[in-house]
Amino acid sequence: MADRFEQLARKDWNEYFLDLAAMVATRGTCERLQVGAVVVRDHLPLAMGYAGSMRKAPHCEGQEICKEGTSHCQRTVHAEMNAIAMAAREGVRLKDADIYTTHTPCWNCFKVCVNAGIRTFYFRHAYRPDVKTLYNACFYLDGISLVHIPEDGPARTWVYSHQVKHPDLNYFKDFIRFGCDLELTKMLAERMLGVKWTGAEEFAKSIETEKEKIFS
Repeated sequence: MADRFEQLARKDWNEYFLDLAAMVATRGTCERLQVGAVVVRDHLPLAMGYAGSMRKAPHCEGQEICKEGTSHCQRTVHAEMNAIAMAAREGVRLKDADIYTTHTPCWNCFKVCVNAGIRTFYFRHAYRPDVKTLYNACFYLDGISLVHIPEDGPARTWVYSHQVKHPDLNYFKDFIRFGCDLELTKMLAERMLGVKWTGAEEFAKSIETEKEKIFS
């Protein structure tokens, strides 16, 4: 029995909750993109949501008003917002929770999630252009982490913490690798390391192909 148990292919927690977010997304009614979100603390789901219209409102399918006057959907409530709304409706505290989403949160969802107390953002797909905005924002948000876990390839973690006492140059190279602003990265690196980073521009040019793969 023990040998049989050891041979079971159990998913790790991150894959488990990302798969759950993908399942939640299948309930979505937004014709542009099905997105799912699951908020978790201590390996327990607290709330979930998918992209769709308001409660008791018609679904988005075939609604001409969906993109009236703009290229963006006007009727859909995003998955992350719906997850937070579910927690608020049921009286669930989200402080120090994590969120798992099928795609990178948009900038507005990201801001609300941070204010709700969510600390770590796990996502499957890097959704342009918001992902670069979020990486840049982490320069100013101590302790907020972004973790990209693609279906194929290694996980990539993005976090900036004022608590890091001994960062090295590789720490800041990851900022550029994840698409963060070059000048801002260089300024922060030079300030924290106390030296001039003379090869920053050359390094940025050398990883253009890699950045395209990350954000494609």
